[in-house]
Amino acid sequence: MTDFAYVVAALLRRNGKILLILDRWGVHRAAVRLLSTRYPKRLSVLWLPPYAPDVNPVEQVWAHTKHGELANFIPDDLDHLQVRLRHKLENKHRWETLHRTFFNHAGLPL
Repeated sequence: MTDFAYVVAALLRRNGKILLILDRWGVHRAAVRLLSTRYPKRLSVLWLPPYAPDVNPVEQVWAHTKHGELANFIPDDLDHLQVRLRHKLENKHRWETLHRTFFNHAGLPL
């Protein structure tokens, strides 16, 4: 089982039903195939179009980080860039309003 499938399985054990909004990455498709047989009535999936960055909220996360928070950042080296990028992305998980903005931009209701 992949890390992604493991995390989704853990969520399913703790929650009644969940809705996943996923791109069509092979890891996501494989996890859904595996988990939908184990949790057929508790797992719902909304698949994003094959290639449509304008309706993928993750693209908004990257754009906000790259063109906003890191726009004028000049790292000393790749390790410095990695540390700063990880910090910026980890802090985003607390911003519910920002998440809603990304989904609204993509035209996806929450």
